Amino acid sequence: NSAARRVFLANGREAFESKDIPHNVDVYISIGEPFMDPFKNMKDHLLLTKRVSWTMKGVVLPVDKQHGKTKPILSNRLKKLTENGSVRILVFRNGTGQDGYEIITPLEDKQQFLDQCTQKIKLASPARMLYDWQGNRISDLRTVPLLD
Repeated sequence: NSAARRVFLANGREAFESKDIPHNVDVYISIGEPFMDPFKNMKDHLLLTKRVSWTMKGVVLPVDKQHGKTKPILSNRLKKLTENGSVRILVFRNGTGQDGYEIITPLEDKQQFLDQCTQKIKLASPARMLYDWQGNRISDLRTVPLLD
């Protein structure tokens, strides 16, 4: 068992006598170590989230504060996907809007994408044409619309 050695108020000031503690306040008891605000990490996180915003292109950090250099951490699989210009495309069998399949493909090779669609969707004959949500024919994978 450890005995209480020091008493701190919520603002971090140490209370040496009982008269130093106002009525109905939170106090923190330690066994001798200095005061550490238990909510500091949460306060820092909330402060940062108020100043940071998310966009379709990623996180936008505050401009008035200098940031340290960030080091991207990518898995080998993700590195391989980003190096060759591959994209993930969600595909559905014609006439259904459910049971979609995600296909990862390079944008340059439409025929390879059609072959992957044939395999994933388990079509009886090879896939030959692509259409967007509005029914417009897609001739180039670079024109596939982004989902919001």
